[in-house]
Amino acid sequence: MESNLYGKTSILTYSGLTFDYAEMNPKSIAIEDIAHALSYIPRWAGHTQVFYSVAQHLCWCHDNIENKEFAFEALMHDSPETYLGDCPKPLKNLLIDYMILEEKLSHIIAKKFGYSYPHNPEIKVVDKKALLWEYNNIKIASPGVDVWHYERAEQEFLNRFYKYVAIPVTQNMKHE
Repeated sequence: MESNLYGKTSILTYSGLTFDYAEMNPKSIAIEDIAHALSYIPRWAGHTQVFYSVAQHLCWCHDNIENKEFAFEALMHDSPETYLGDCPKPLKNLLIDYMILEEKLSHIIAKKFGYSYPHNPEIKVVDKKALLWEYNNIKIASPGVDVWHYERAEQEFLNRFYKYVAIPVTQNMKHE
């Protein structure tokens, strides 16, 4: 049984799919895995006063981007972290192989779900705004900020996702 849990270059995902880092097959990528994993992954490498998930960060970016034409892209922009983890930018700058994997996976996920990559510059703008907001409201734990439990973060992410993708992608994949 243990040999089914992971392979030399693969992991077993929440939904039961096997994601292989060497192959990065789009069929092994499911929105349920993205929403679930990102709701459990902390921003700021966990160095906050309260837990704040990547999923909630993405919902914040979606809700606060000025040009709503790029809202779906804002929601999805950190999706590779589902499989790679949330690596702080200063560390990422030192990990060239990580950045190569992230770039490849970003293209695959964007193509699978139908948004543009490389991202529109608007994504970097809202991401920087989010970083500042998170510092002021999460990193230093301002009272009264609505920090979501992982279950709510997962559901909020999926609610936004399904505004753009009408049918569950994983169900659709089963018919391929």
